[in-house]
Amino acid sequence: MKKMLFVIVFALLLSPLSTCHAATHSVVLTWTPSTDGAANPTLGYNLYRGTTAGGESSTPLNSSPVALACTSTATCTYTDTTVGVGTYFYTCKAILNGALSVASNEASTAISPAPPGTLVATPQ
Repeated sequence: MKKMLFVIVFALLLSPLSTCHAATHSVVLTWTPSTDGAANPTLGYNLYRGTTAGGESSTPLNSSPVALACTSTATCTYTDTTVGVGTYFYTCKAILNGALSVASNEASTAISPAPPGTLVATPQ
């Protein structure tokens, strides 16, 4: 029995770890543009993220305002590619000439872990 256990442990230690990797998740945010957008083509948007309701950071998620040439009927989008497993809360603010609007409504999403790969049962 001890010999068999050693072989299994030894085989596990020699198994390649190249199949292990960090999961990549993303959240696509969509919103309707500010009604001031059509008249002000330089209007942009900042997105804010938090991990608790009402707890969005005061620092924008995006490094520079999301510049959009949207009309009042367009849908605006931004993809947050810096999330992991967890629950996230978002708000959006319009920005024009350094002035911020009040925050949009809060939207939330939960990212669950990805399922494991193929399970194989091997008789011993």
